[in-house]
Amino acid sequence: MDLAELKEEKRKISDSFNAEGGPLKQIQTYKNHIAHVRDELKTLYRHIGAEAASIADGECRQDINSLILPEDTEIMDCVVRTNHLIHDDEIAIKKLQASLDIDDERTKIVKYRKMIQERREKIAQAEKNIVEFEESIKVSETNIEKLKELL
Repeated sequence: MDLAELKEEKRKISDSFNAEGGPLKQIQTYKNHIAHVRDELKTLYRHIGAEAASIADGECRQDINSLILPEDTEIMDCVVRTNHLIHDDEIAIKKLQASLDIDDERTKIVKYRKMIQERREKIAQAEKNIVEFEESIKVSETNIEKLKELL
């Protein structure tokens, strides 16, 4: 083989690699595809984990556990514990909110009772004033009668 034939063969091999994108490009494409599939698996594991954490039924739980890799069981147990903690914390938050709402309602009751007492005191004062006005009217009527006798 002479040099010209070797160069021609090299050119043909290079052209075929370029037509197919070259081995490095193919390797990179495969790596990207593998990374994409791994991300999808992680998402699937998250969904399975969320599902497993919310299932209390033993048989369903075993079915989901059979889908989980042995090295991921510790993570799944942690997910289950975390899910229970979140649930317990949500209940505690609801209880605290209810307690705060009760305090708000009690504050309203105290406020309304004070307003009622103030209104009753104003009504009592108004009734007292009415009695005083009625007495003043009687005194004035008596004075008018006395003055009429002088006429």
